Amino acid sequence: MNASVGWAQRAESIVPWRISRSSAGDLVAVVLGASVAVAIGAAVVVNPLLAVLPAATLAGIVLLVDARARILFLVFGGFLVLQSSDSLGSLKLVYLAGVFASLGGALFRFSQGEDRFARGLARPLMRVSVAISTLLVISLLVARAHGIPGTDSLRDIAPYVLFACAPVFAIDAARAVSHRALVRLLVSAGILATLSFTITWLEQRQIAQLAFSKFALSSFYLPAALFVYATASALHRNHHRIRWASLSVLVFALMLSTGTRQILILAIAPIVVVISARRRTSSRFIRLALGGPVAVVLMLSVAYVVLAATHASSTQITDRITILKNTGTPADASYHDRQAETRDAARIFYANPVFGAGPGTSFHWISANGTPTSAFVLDSPVDFPAKFGIAGLVVVAFLVVSYGSFLRSALRFNHPRTETLALAGYFGVAIAGSLLMTPLEDKGLGFGLILLLALVFRTWPPAAALPPATRTESGGSGIGDESR
Repeated sequence: MNASVGWAQRAESIVPWRISRSSAGDLVAVVLGASVAVAIGAAVVVNPLLAVLPAATLAGIVLLVDARARILFLVFGGFLVLQSSDSLGSLKLVYLAGVFASLGGALFRFSQGEDRFARGLARPLMRVSVAISTLLVISLLVARAHGIPGTDSLRDIAPYVLFACAPVFAIDAARAVSHRALVRLLVSAGILATLSFTITWLEQRQIAQLAFSKFALSSFYLPAALFVYATASALHRNHHRIRWASLSVLVFALMLSTGTRQILILAIAPIVVVISARRRTSSRFIRLALGGPVAVVLMLSVAYVVLAATHASSTQITDRITILKNTGTPADASYHDRQAETRDAARIFYANPVFGAGPGTSFHWISANGTPTSAFVLDSPVDFPAKFGIAGLVVVAFLVVSYGSFLRSALRFNHPRTETLALAGYFGVAIAGSLLMTPLEDKGLGFGLILLLALVFRTWPPAAALPPATRTESGGSGIGDESR
């Protein structure tokens, strides 16, 4: 018996015919990669277009199994693909398929998670996701009944789908990505979004003639997410304050150079960050009081440098300043356009009060210069009830209450910290922005929310660090840690 065992061990050491459990995954990856390579080669011989299918299948498998690939695909893939709202092309359909593959992988991992504490805290957000998903399904049926093309409806609900999926993707990213990597992802995506926003509006308003007018998604709320996080870091942290303050100044200045009045909403973020917690309120207030005026001067200086470097038109700059001075007066053409848009949206809402006219509804109005204009996204918050009716308003009310409940829970644990202050500031900006237009129409809102929620989940304390009563109620440990 012993001789047989010894012989088997010697044979195993000479001929490694047995595969260990640790190398099983590598073998599967090699076999899968070789199979895909053979399939691509065969497809190229038959039809070059078919070569995309095996590669797409492999990419879908990666999104299903790798949370890091999911968050990178969602943010940067959407940032590059969703830059236009004029059509629903093949790239957007591929991205949509990737989003559903990522959602499947994230939901599976969420269902397998043992973190009942974080799952319980995220329960209000998950309820909102279910409510929005239900609303979208009903609204698609309503749009079909009104004869709206399916491509227009799908194009219109894309940002709502991203927002509904945000809590799942945030928890998924928080479990797989380190705090430092999440911050770097927010900074890189936010800087790219800021540059895209600035370039798009400088060119669109003919303030400056640039080599290109758009290279990625032009969003207000993704740069806003970076701004509020940088502001919270500058006001609350005791280290790298100058670095974060400089970043917030840069973001605000670049967006300010476009002459967009919506940018002024960002001024709410520092106030919300200061008053969102009682602890260290005085230190944050003093930093804001002392650094605020300096930041304003630096913002104006950087904006001037940007305009000078792009050889901006002095005439257009003067016009934008005049528009800012005449905001809400008879001389404000933009204000009259917003009124005309609001009237048409209200007319559609009154005709379809319960469920609205459905996503993809086209609005028509006469602009201030007498030109007939149409669009499916308006600079008015009334376009949301026009599309989704009273049912949509009920879901929005439920959204506000549920996210408020979640924010109170987040502020209850290890608060204040940069992540929770930034999330509170982001909610403040979104609420203020809803007075001008529907935040849910901005695709960048979902991306910014995913990254900020992931940082909040990542920095929630483990159950061992909580008081005994809270630990018993939660029944589990937290997702992240407090490591920086």
